[in-house]
Amino acid sequence: MIDTIASKLATSLKNANKNETPSVAVMKFALIITLNSLITIILSLSIGALFGKFTETVIVLCCFALLHFFSGGYHFKSAMACTFASVFTIVLIPLIPITKDVAYILMLSSLVLILIYAPSNISNAARLPEKYFPLLKLISIVIVLGTVFLSLELLALTYFIQSLTLITFKKRR
Repeated sequence: MIDTIASKLATSLKNANKNETPSVAVMKFALIITLNSLITIILSLSIGALFGKFTETVIVLCCFALLHFFSGGYHFKSAMACTFASVFTIVLIPLIPITKDVAYILMLSSLVLILIYAPSNISNAARLPEKYFPLLKLISIVIVLGTVFLSLELLALTYFIQSLTLITFKKRR
């Protein structure tokens, strides 16, 4: 659905101004990312508000995206799958109560996962030379360590779930 909408929009934009617009493929790619992000944000915040967790949902949305930006993570093959998984995860996290003790365990687990796997699946998404990947790992670690000074329980769970998306399994030949 998102792919179809992006394709139609990109084609319309190209037809409206053939000489001053990028290719349809480039615009479609950018529109998929934009539409996916907008739909995820709007749905997550709307559902979060319905559950009385609007503020918590905003925090989860921002912090999940921040860690994902620096650490990378799994990418779905379709934009729609990404949207559904993202909304489900972002809305669910504020609804799961955890204790401070569990939060510390999750935070430590996140740090271990980041140390092992980050940055993950970022080579195709980022136009950043690999020499900067250790810096991305360090920034990811600093983000998770910042959990100690903020809303520990909510962010610990958020970062743990994002850290799980870093795990990659290599296919055997």
